[in-house]
Amino acid sequence: MSNIPNHLACGSLLQGGKYRIVRFIAAGGFGCTYEAEHVMLRKRMAIKEFFMQDYCNREADTCHVTVGTQSMLEMVNKYKRKFIDEARALSELHHDGIVSVSDVFEENGTAYFVMEYVSGHTLGDLCKSEPLPEKHALFYIRQVCEALTYVHDNGRLHLDIKPGNVIIEQPSGRAVLIDFGASKQYDAESGENTTTLLGYTPGFAPPEQMGGNLRFFSPATDIYALGATLYKLLTGQAPPTATERISGVPLADLPSGVSSVTRSAVFRALQPDKSKRPQTVRELIALLDNAVRKQKDDKVKPIFKVEELSDKPADINKPAGENGRPQKMRKIMTMAGVAVLVALVVVFTIRLLPGGASHQGGGSASTASVTEEDMEGRRQVDGEHFTDEKGIDYAYTGWVNEEGRPDDEHGTAVDATGTYKGAFRDGKRTGQGVYETKDGSNRFEGTFEEGLYKKGRLYFNRDGSYFEGTFQNNEPYEGDFYDKNRNNLSTMRP
Repeated sequence: MSNIPNHLACGSLLQGGKYRIVRFIAAGGFGCTYEAEHVMLRKRMAIKEFFMQDYCNREADTCHVTVGTQSMLEMVNKYKRKFIDEARALSELHHDGIVSVSDVFEENGTAYFVMEYVSGHTLGDLCKSEPLPEKHALFYIRQVCEALTYVHDNGRLHLDIKPGNVIIEQPSGRAVLIDFGASKQYDAESGENTTTLLGYTPGFAPPEQMGGNLRFFSPATDIYALGATLYKLLTGQAPPTATERISGVPLADLPSGVSSVTRSAVFRALQPDKSKRPQTVRELIALLDNAVRKQKDDKVKPIFKVEELSDKPADINKPAGENGRPQKMRKIMTMAGVAVLVALVVVFTIRLLPGGASHQGGGSASTASVTEEDMEGRRQVDGEHFTDEKGIDYAYTGWVNEEGRPDDEHGTAVDATGTYKGAFRDGKRTGQGVYETKDGSNRFEGTFEEGLYKKGRLYFNRDGSYFEGTFQNNEPYEGDFYDKNRNNLSTMRP
């Protein structure tokens, strides 16, 4: 069977045609990852398939997965159950910094789970050629800390944190923690774990993990890996393995430009004795926040090598290629931190806020009758750059309030992903407006609430179809899908 591909072919259908495989992305020792499409929703997804490369085969005519030898069947089934447990664990976690799972099923003699599609590169990719500046390293690792705090608060450990398991979404800069394959549920009181299967990455795993002490773990185990990850971002090199450190191999110092506060946080997290590390991620966050306050510029813009990001996939998924497939809703618009990038075009007259006026790109301006008191402290800007709470840079045209934040019923914001024209309220996109992606694939017309779609129409410009109704987290929630001739295709109800 050596000439049979060990992955599904493009165009393969799963779950009775619910999902279509668009592209094979990558294979690891335990599975294959694909870009896929939710056919009815025309939504871009990622699908992970359980497939142990050394023990599984795939039948050419049916895609059915078999185990090479009967003696290996029990072991493979044990890992398949662990794979399904990973999906279940992720499906229970709902956080912007954790890859979300929407479906899990068994088919073709194996198991699959469906995830959000995150376009970008891993932290490992970003620091491959050279270390990251300290402020950027802190910007990313701080987000990972927030996600991991949520994981621990829900009684789980990740147990395989490393740069390759953190994807930085382009262009938002959102850090997303992936690969919970080694994750364990633990009792917060005793630290006792519920499973026995475990993997680890040398250099990022602490001594208690390398030593095979599989029964008891505490959050300090993940904190060691966080420290190792930050060390790698700042130096470009992984720390020595825990075994080497115990045997006397020293931990090389950080670059001279790294602040003493960050240096202290890293070396405390990397203590071989887990009792000497911060015992919770919140303790580590406090140390890192001290380092952030030492930085001269708190506003950090995400760093990307755009030409590389457009050509090279991350471990989990990659932006759409040039294969001519239909344009789909971009997951970049599905998270609150990313949605603040959206831009709006007003499609009907909107009453101005008190003291408000509009200034639209292209030089045209409309005015409203306002008093001098209303205008006190307000000013108009044209193409002035702002950075939102996720570190995204955008050029804004319109009125700003006395605090210097965009505040206009007819403002315009242009960033790397598209253009928004519409209502800004105290720096947030809230009210009526229109957003259109830069490539013209999608367009939303309706109301926004703090940067998120609330109610309106989402057009898929490739074929003129659209969804009309309400949205939650920028996802269609309740409403109907129509074709370009307004024929109802399907109805979505919560």
